[in-house]
Amino acid sequence: MDMETAPRRRRRRVAAWTTMAVVVVVAAAVWLLHPRPLRVAVQTVRAETIQDKTFASGDVKPLQRQVVEPTQLTSPLVSVAVTVGEHVQAGALLGRMNDTAQAAALSAAETALTEAQAALKATEQQADAAPPAYRAQFTGTLAQERTSVAQAQAQLAQAQAAEDATRITATLTGTVVLVNPDGIAPDGTEAPVFEVVGSAKQVVLDVSQVDAVHLHTGLAAQLTSDAYPNHSWRGEVTFVAPFASASGSGSNQVEVHVSMPKDCPIPIGYQVNVNIVSQTHKGALVVPYDALVQSGSQYGVFVLTQDHRVRWTSVQLGITTDTAVEVTSGLRAGDAVVVNPPSNLHAGDKVVVTSHG
Repeated sequence: MDMETAPRRRRRRVAAWTTMAVVVVVAAAVWLLHPRPLRVAVQTVRAETIQDKTFASGDVKPLQRQVVEPTQLTSPLVSVAVTVGEHVQAGALLGRMNDTAQAAALSAAETALTEAQAALKATEQQADAAPPAYRAQFTGTLAQERTSVAQAQAQLAQAQAAEDATRITATLTGTVVLVNPDGIAPDGTEAPVFEVVGSAKQVVLDVSQVDAVHLHTGLAAQLTSDAYPNHSWRGEVTFVAPFASASGSGSNQVEVHVSMPKDCPIPIGYQVNVNIVSQTHKGALVVPYDALVQSGSQYGVFVLTQDHRVRWTSVQLGITTDTAVEVTSGLRAGDAVVVNPPSNLHAGDKVVVTSHG
């Protein structure tokens, strides 16, 4: 009885193991044919305020400046009347050029005018003292001497202008920032002799042509500087160049000017960070930038459906920031879009939501 029972038991154990192996194989096949749903994070589309901002850095430069170049000097500079940092009024003397010849010509012109005026006065006195019948004899002489006086006056004006030209004066009220009597830079090249700058300042920026198309005069700008932490000032775009120029890096840049308030202490030459808000859209539908998926030339998002599947939806974009983008068509407020969708996610796939923002 025992000899017959053992084989039967062995056959039953083999049959059981075989059945279990078949079950495992079938389960694995089912798992492979029906993969587990992808795990995704979603974000609810909401109406928000979004702004298009341009960030750039530029240098503080004077609105007005007078630069005297060596080529403007008609003779060597012989004296300097100002120092760097000095505040001067318009018309103030900056320096003098060699005026020896001009001074001599001015003195000669003054003498010639004095002599011409004296001769005319003497002839007039003679004419006045002569009997009436003889006064007509002085008519021609008086006309010649009056002409001589007029010519002497003209020569004196020319001589005075030539002498004045040897005086270099400030054309604006401001601060002297450069005095270089030799007109030569340290490297031996030609350099300005004087420079005077006005008190009004501005920030000059170079922005990309992509950003420049959104900028125009009148836009508000926030100014900050690393030299003045925790401080900011309000400026305004005053100029946007109508053309782009190639920068040192080879990219096309557009020059933009931003005004500075009078109480802004940032000195000329310092670097300023500028934040310009070019557009503000209120009530815009906004999605995370990481939710966008590009398909050819189109952009789209995966939208979560009620049965926990995803559908592909093409969208039109508006304002874009570093983290979010405005969707002008294709979505409604309350839609849930997949953020950072896996590369193997396809329309119609079933998903498991791990987080819902």
